Amino acid sequence: MVAIAQAASDEYISTPDIGERMLIPQPFLVKVIGDLKRSGLIRTAVGRKGGVALARPPGKITLRHIVEAVEGPVVITECLIEPGQCPRGAVCPAHEHWMRIQQTLRDELDAVSLEAIAGQRDG
Repeated sequence: MVAIAQAASDEYISTPDIGERMLIPQPFLVKVIGDLKRSGLIRTAVGRKGGVALARPPGKITLRHIVEAVEGPVVITECLIEPGQCPRGAVCPAHEHWMRIQQTLRDELDAVSLEAIAGQRDG
């Protein structure tokens, strides 16, 4: 996503270029590209000038969007996947603490945009 965000906004970048630039093995990259496309974060085009591009501005894509596109919902414990579904929620002394920590994690992931990440380049 960083390599795609750093490309010109009207330009598609090829997956081999992304793999080479970001040191990502091609089989893994193909899987991730599929996940990102299904989630609506990127768009793809075939042909000589094809490749991948962001489907929305990098400032509107958060780290949580990216992680959840590839890994699924960000949850600390399975009992938090669907609120109210944990059979022990009412009696578990840790449940409300897990919920608070879960919300903090989501808030932190939502606070980091792809635009901010892509703007940070190491020297």
